Amino acid sequence: MLRKKLALIFTLCLSSCLACTQLNAGKLAAPPAPAQSSVVGSVSDAQTGKPLDDVHVQIISMPADNQPRPPELVYGAMSMGNGLFSILGIKPGNYLVRVSRNGLVQEPGRKASDNMLIVKAGEQVNLDLRMTAAAIFSGVVLDEYGDPLPGVYVVAEPLDKNLLLGIDLIGRGNSDDRGQFRFQTTPGKYRLRTQLFNEGGSDLPEIRTDGTQPAKYRDVYFPGTESSAMAAIIDVKPGEERNGIEFHLTSMPVLSITGSLSNPPANLDACSLDVAWGTTPDRMQSGSGGTQFTYGPDAKRINKFALGDLKPGYYKVRAHCHTDTDTLYSQVEAINLTHASVEGLPLYLSAGFEVTGMLLPPRLWTSSGSQPRIALQATDMMLMSAPAADVAPDGSFKLKNVLPGKYRVAVVPLPENAFIQSVKSNGSISSNKIVELSGSGATLKITVSDQGAEVSGAVRDQQGQLQPLLATVFLQPAKEEPKIENSLSSRVNGQGKYNIKAVPPGTYRLFALGYKKLAAGGETDTYANATRTAEIIVIKPAARIDRDLETIQSGEDDAVTK
Repeated sequence: MLRKKLALIFTLCLSSCLACTQLNAGKLAAPPAPAQSSVVGSVSDAQTGKPLDDVHVQIISMPADNQPRPPELVYGAMSMGNGLFSILGIKPGNYLVRVSRNGLVQEPGRKASDNMLIVKAGEQVNLDLRMTAAAIFSGVVLDEYGDPLPGVYVVAEPLDKNLLLGIDLIGRGNSDDRGQFRFQTTPGKYRLRTQLFNEGGSDLPEIRTDGTQPAKYRDVYFPGTESSAMAAIIDVKPGEERNGIEFHLTSMPVLSITGSLSNPPANLDACSLDVAWGTTPDRMQSGSGGTQFTYGPDAKRINKFALGDLKPGYYKVRAHCHTDTDTLYSQVEAINLTHASVEGLPLYLSAGFEVTGMLLPPRLWTSSGSQPRIALQATDMMLMSAPAADVAPDGSFKLKNVLPGKYRVAVVPLPENAFIQSVKSNGSISSNKIVELSGSGATLKITVSDQGAEVSGAVRDQQGQLQPLLATVFLQPAKEEPKIENSLSSRVNGQGKYNIKAVPPGTYRLFALGYKKLAAGGETDTYANATRTAEIIVIKPAARIDRDLETIQSGEDDAVTK
């Protein structure tokens, strides 16, 4: 418990004593000490109402701008026999509340905002926290022959999207040498699935001469489906143990990708392979195959690579090499790996090419005195963004070492409420400021307008309460595909306000999405569904729009304007 001493300064002066008055004349009064803030409250059993002792209560600071980074302050206290606790000397700011005790979890069914605090200077915040007995899942993981599979994670996926990862207990467990697992979780409705860490390999394929292959298994949802939509929904109550859950995993083909560098320079120093994997082309995670290029006799480079022990899915592969003077990259190869391995994949190294262009009109930066820079931001996770280039006073620029691929054009800094009005690549207008560049280079013409609009307001829940840090506001162009990367957005700040600047004129859908722990790949569907229910607004050049929004935090995410 952190405490600060409050210094009280008393100046006593008798009005009848002239000497005392003269003694104090000319002295400066000491400034008042800053008022302390505190959080006090109680912790009780949600079922019985009885107070709970030995509960660890933590108040964890959150950044005011809602950007992800480690907390700067963590305050804490233990509840006493009567369930009461107090934390003094708290710095004003935004905080997250976390409570813990063995065998207990925070009561489910609350809103995510119930765990958020805004502490003001000199304020005492009162909390009424309730806990309940944890639920338990237990069972076994078996292979297709009924033999136990150790080392397999079983994960509980909650249907309640208000549960906070790191605050609420969302259970998972690892199967032991008998294939058995057992773990605690917050009571509620769940889907259960296995989680195997064999998405992509960095080792060469295992060579066996006895006709067998290494075992490889597919992740499944209970009771035995690869689709979350077909999974069983299990509702566990406080203190309940749901046992007898069996996972039966089936093996799948062991696949590999092999290939070589087709044009290695003589001074090639070191190479590695960059790899991304996913179940669909738009849901991939990046990794690295490490240094996988092999050498022949007398350390002569053969320039071959091999990715082994792979599961079926979508892959992207790229070589990343160094010489004594340059960094070289190959093209990005997209592969749909199904039932057969890929062999002899050629990768071609390149140092990139030049892209020239003009930024118009130069007058927008003359008055501000700032020098703009042009950046090409890669739209593919496997592609390197091009190094930014300075713009000359006449608006010309030159980008070097650009690799083939798709890029989003950016101008930094832009004047207040300015936006990129159009981008032309070799005379053709590019859609959504994205250009596709090949190895032959390109000429860009970028036009900027200072007539951007501004949209701002507050975000509240259905009860009219402000939603600080708990929502993101989106402006989705009505004529473009509903994707987050096509939108303008603003994170709601600690006061429940949002502000989107530099909005190009046009027709948009304006909506807010509340806090929600999205399942892997669920973000795309949630966003698309929200755009269908959002109100369409027309934004004119240089408009200033004040619009409050309402967001629903539970169930399916909906958002409407008020």
